[in-house]
Amino acid sequence: MALGRIYARWGDPISDPSDKRLTHSLPGVLFIATCASVFLYIPALLANSAYAGYIGLFLGGIFLGMGLHLAEDLCTRKGIFPFFPFSVMKVAGSIRPCDQKDSRITRYHIQGCVVLGILILVENSGLIPPDLVFLISITGLAACLGIMIYSSDVTINQDPAPASRPATYQTSQSDGNLE
Repeated sequence: MALGRIYARWGDPISDPSDKRLTHSLPGVLFIATCASVFLYIPALLANSAYAGYIGLFLGGIFLGMGLHLAEDLCTRKGIFPFFPFSVMKVAGSIRPCDQKDSRITRYHIQGCVVLGILILVENSGLIPPDLVFLISITGLAACLGIMIYSSDVTINQDPAPASRPATYQTSQSDGNLE
C-alpha cells in the first residue's frame, strides 16, 4: 500500500493496490529490502546487538529469495515488469505455472534437487576447498536459472496497457484457459 502511494506521488496512480507489478519489479524489491533493513538491521546496529550479523544474513537471504522469485516469474506467461513504474517493458516466458501437462516444471524441480544434492555431496566429501564451495554453489544456481530461462522462450516487449492501469487477464484463443 505504501509503495502504491509513493508511485501515486510520482504521478503514476495505481488503481489496484494488489497489483503485482508493484512488488514484482526491481524498484519494488529494492523498496521492500530497504524497508526490511530500516526496521530490522538499523535498530540492531544502533542497539549494538550481537545479532546484527545474523539479521544481515537473514536480510541477504530475503533479498536473494526475492531476486530468484523474480527470475522464476519472468519465465511465466504473465511475466514481470522489471522497471515498473518507470517503464512498460515486459519480460515473459511460455510457462503456465498450473499446467500439469508441461513437463518443464517437473524438470526444473528435479534439476534443482540434483544440483543441490551434488553440492551437498561435494561439500561433505572435502574434495573442494571450503573457499570455493560458495562460488560453486552460485555457479550451480546460475546454471539452473539459465537453463530455465533459456527453455522458457523468454521474450522482452512493451506492454500495450498503460503503466498506470493494472494488467488484465486475457482468454487464450486456442484453449480457452486464462493466461
